[in-house]
Amino acid sequence: MWDLDPDSWAARVCQIAGRNMALGEWEQFLPGEPYGKTCPQWPEGS
Repeated sequence: MWDLDPDSWAARVCQIAGRNMALGEWEQFLPGEPYGKTCPQWPEGS
């Protein structure tokens, strides 16, 4: 069975990454957007 819940996808991505996006990654992939935490359990820029 496929998991179609986007919230569980985000939680899984954060679990796998083990960090938030670095500022440079944010600027590369989300230019013009204000920087913010992508994974609430990790510190910013971790």
